[in-house]
Amino acid sequence: MVSESTAFAAHNEDANVALLGHTYVVKATSPDGASSFTAYTYAGELPTCAFGFNSNGVRVCSPGVSIGHCYNLMGVRARRIVTVETASRNRFAVHETGPVPSFHANMYRHLQVEQVQDENSMSRERRAAQCAMDSKEKALAVLGDTADDKYPIFMTGPTLYTLCTVLVDLDEETMTIYRGNPKNRDAVRVVLPMM
Repeated sequence: MVSESTAFAAHNEDANVALLGHTYVVKATSPDGASSFTAYTYAGELPTCAFGFNSNGVRVCSPGVSIGHCYNLMGVRARRIVTVETASRNRFAVHETGPVPSFHANMYRHLQVEQVQDENSMSRERRAAQCAMDSKEKALAVLGDTADDKYPIFMTGPTLYTLCTVLVDLDEETMTIYRGNPKNRDAVRVVLPMM
């Protein structure tokens, strides 16, 4: 969400429960020290499959979709968030985030392609549509929602699990990673400066 008063994005990193305890935050700096990046990544993967940011203030979040990817690109200095959905055969859609909050659950929202109608994703999108997300606190509450027993937004198994939740605040220039349900006060959180 980007408005005159706030600019933020929030994301649940969901994966197979077998990946619990097999993720890392990596910070790498170029040999000359001129640039660096920080990324949340999975063991054995290059640090591009989840989310991160570089020293130029560009943040990337890459939640997958069934036959492509959705990249959320954020410019900290510019206070901009752009979503790029991609598919095979050079198909893509670009959407700039504005003051109306939105929710995405592993299905294309802007790119017009044939896709599997995944009940898990559709249920989570329906639930999110019932909730307000016009503040950081409300967005975190939505990402921590467990009201739907079969398809909760915040997943705790048996197959899929929310490994962490991330809140990117473009105005504060921070990325906060929550381990545990972000709507609970006991969730462990790590705040990383992005600039």
